[in-house]
Amino acid sequence: MKRQTPVDLPQGYIDFFIALENLQNEQQILLAKTNQFETFDIKKIITSGNRPLIKMQGITINEDDYKSALLSIIRFMKANRPDTTTGMEKLEQVLGDLDIKPVVSKLAALEIDDFFAKLAEQVDLTPELVVFVFDHALRPFLRIYAAPYQDELVKDDTPFWRFPNICPVCGSKSHFSRIRSADDRRFMFCDRCFSEWESPFLQCVHCGNDNPTSIKYLNVENDDAYQLYVCDKCLGYLKTYDERQKKQITDLFIANMETIYLDLLAKEKGYTNHDE
Repeated sequence: MKRQTPVDLPQGYIDFFIALENLQNEQQILLAKTNQFETFDIKKIITSGNRPLIKMQGITINEDDYKSALLSIIRFMKANRPDTTTGMEKLEQVLGDLDIKPVVSKLAALEIDDFFAKLAEQVDLTPELVVFVFDHALRPFLRIYAAPYQDELVKDDTPFWRFPNICPVCGSKSHFSRIRSADDRRFMFCDRCFSEWESPFLQCVHCGNDNPTSIKYLNVENDDAYQLYVCDKCLGYLKTYDERQKKQITDLFIANMETIYLDLLAKEKGYTNHDE
């Protein structure tokens, strides 16, 4: 059930992401039957190379399975974003001529080149929307790839990864964390591969500042569990779900989407997530 947010969100906004997550969950279950990836000693590899696992070891994805997932996302977009139908139909028509392997390889490593801009121009969509489609088709595979490491990443009580806002598995940048009610530990969340990893509780994930006088949190009235941790040194911010307030686990993917009002509050106060 959707929670009542303190700020009205655009009509259908959260429904879109709930439906998208449901589709990807279904895809992940089906794809896991035929797509299994080699596993590694993740902590040993990423601490030795100081790079996310996927950049160290790569990932090989079945091209036919990826094209099938891509078609599912295209059909999803036509059904849930009718304004994109014409462009999505054009995109579907050109899929047969695309060399998928190098596209997937680069996208998995977050190497976004001019392929997407050229394809977007060809099908009359924005480059951002084309990347969105291709990336969300990839995400069920990334979540299968990341699943074996989830327990290992959260079991220790000392952060081991030196880049707190970068996913140690897929390399995506995280803008969301949770504070676990059982032990007050902070875990960053990757909305791309659904990995979690620990970061210091009172430290800016952007610049490393740990001076308590220049780190504080903000929130909206009557919305205590959803917070903004802000750093007055680099003016960075991090959205956080505090389980201690609600005493329950929440869907972090949806929580990240529905707290767009915290992003707006942060920017209004002069803070940034440093995406630029």
